[in-house]
Amino acid sequence: MGALCFAVYENSTIYHNLRLMIFPETYHLMDWEEYYAEDVYRQIEEFIGEDPASYRTLSLGINPAAALYNGFYCLDGYSNYYPLEYKREFREIIAAELAKNEETRVYFDTWGNRCYLLNGETGNYMTVSGNTGATYQNLDLNMEKAYAMGARYLFAAMPIEHPERLHLLPAREEPFFTEESYYRIWLYRIEP
Repeated sequence: MGALCFAVYENSTIYHNLRLMIFPETYHLMDWEEYYAEDVYRQIEEFIGEDPASYRTLSLGINPAAALYNGFYCLDGYSNYYPLEYKREFREIIAAELAKNEETRVYFDTWGNRCYLLNGETGNYMTVSGNTGATYQNLDLNMEKAYAMGARYLFAAMPIEHPERLHLLPAREEPFFTEESYYRIWLYRIEP
């Protein structure tokens, strides 16, 4: 009973508000502006310069809900209603990454609603901070399959080492961000 009470408390707004009041310098919970990063996605849309309806995107280390909210058409995401065949097709993009981590594989295969770019390096974590200084080093994503499904751009929370192996071309060398933004988004063009 005590463990259940603690779990409820730890996941409540009371817990987070107390942590924020007691440890303001070490505790951070994303707010609306940080999560949806409207100013950052606006920069990306202007940089691409194409109608977002003409292509699809993927998000790596960033919840695709942010891209969707900002008007991008996403190949990935959280949906309560789509064909099982779509999930199976999407799985081909991340199959090699799922083979690297059993927990991530089970998460994807048993949770029907989520089609995310899960991977062996950040797992199912979808809010990677732009200030980590880390890189994706050993990704094995099937970007040819992503391209066949309509994806043309990848939004990544960290730079990808050797993106050409994955049929990715950096759209520009530096990430998109603002001084206040939580994310630094590296933009990659997906090439067949």
